[in-house]
Amino acid sequence: MSATLAMSSLHAQDSLQNREKQQEQQILDGNNPLLPRKMQVAFSGNGSANFTPRSLALMPGATPDPSCTPTVTPVGFNIQCLSDPDIKSSSTCRGSLSFYAFNETRSVVGEVMPLPGDVYSMKLKSATDDDIQGCELVNVAPVSPNMGNVISMPGCGINIAGCAGEATGSGADRAVTSSASVILTPSD
Repeated sequence: MSATLAMSSLHAQDSLQNREKQQEQQILDGNNPLLPRKMQVAFSGNGSANFTPRSLALMPGATPDPSCTPTVTPVGFNIQCLSDPDIKSSSTCRGSLSFYAFNETRSVVGEVMPLPGDVYSMKLKSATDDDIQGCELVNVAPVSPNMGNVISMPGCGINIAGCAGEATGSGADRAVTSSASVILTPSD
């Protein structure tokens, strides 16, 4: 009986791994039936990020400009996107990012990419200048209908107030906040 149970467990695990591989290939092929054809995605919230000046990252031990030092900055974001897996140019985002330690808010634009399990990755940059480049925001599944969503910031290149560097979420796994609003609305 225990041999039958062990074989059944192995079969279930193998089946799960095969299904995950199939879903990954479908995503690469652009035809994952688990993802909606069109989805409106909105991230909104406040949190904190660690800022590291570029001079420190490139030259450890260098004396940074006194006005450009490592800091923890409160971050605010309000971004809306439309994800359309069939038309890449329609996978667009617009909104704002605020870095309160620098007393700066910037309009941002970018793209959203759907990932398995109601996870969305936004790649953002400044709308009118080059002050924000390669800024990524990602929600952590599962999505809650209230304000209890985790948003991570794996990296965000900023050059604000004459201070260039990288901002990353200050929490575990680069989380910016665990109390964001994430709204997913099918738009088909």
